[in-house]
Amino acid sequence: RAKLPSGQGSWPAFWMLPTDEVYGTWPRSGEIDVLESVNLKTPDEDGGIESSIHGTLHYGRAWPDNSYTGKEYKFPEDTNPADDFHTY
Repeated sequence: RAKLPSGQGSWPAFWMLPTDEVYGTWPRSGEIDVLESVNLKTPDEDGGIESSIHGTLHYGRAWPDNSYTGKEYKFPEDTNPADDFHTY
């Protein structure tokens, strides 16, 4: 559970890296971004209020040729990850 900070320039994240870099340094051994968000509660490009979080897997070759797979989740219009605790 987490309640995230808000405001322009904020970039809260909860992520996991392996203890041992069996396949090499980041991102070769992987990274899991459980949640990541940017600028919560500020105006977004569509004129709404930013309320999205992202979940991403980082893997593959060394940066900048690495790969990632992820998805954006938009909170319902009247809720925001910065308003209360949510389970991720």
